[in-house]
Amino acid sequence: MDALPYFVSDDNISLFTKYGVFSETEIRSRYEILLENYYKTINIEALTMVDLIKKEVTSYLFDYQLALSELANGKKALSLGYETESAKLNTLSALGTSLFAALEKLEGSISGLDEIPEVYDKAVYAHDSVVANMGTLRAIVDELETIIPKKYWNLPTYGEILYSVK
Repeated sequence: MDALPYFVSDDNISLFTKYGVFSETEIRSRYEILLENYYKTINIEALTMVDLIKKEVTSYLFDYQLALSELANGKKALSLGYETESAKLNTLSALGTSLFAALEKLEGSISGLDEIPEVYDKAVYAHDSVVANMGTLRAIVDELETIIPKKYWNLPTYGEILYSVK
């Protein structure tokens, strides 16, 4: 995104037109298309992220919290220590709260794209707001991935993806 404005700089327009590579109109049209492709791609990725988290990650989180709470209650009923389970539940609960707050913020930034009329402004907003909120959400999900056991986590982990490439 940061490099795109240089495409329509006076120096580059002069260079491209001087050697007959593009006309100024072609340069400006290509610039608009690149900006539009950029923000639309970000929008699709963000919507996919929201969908994946709502349909998959939250389910994994809730299933694991339920299993841990049942284990803690069972140990408590037998007068056994359940501090480890309780501490992990507290961690998961805090991450869940952060997850939903970040998800709401991302959804707000996605809907904010529709309110911006200019293509350049949409691209800047997508970069500065949507991508930033996606990063925040990803950090939370990455942490959950390290805590929730594979039994509850049905998506491939980064390690599985990395080592599956042949």
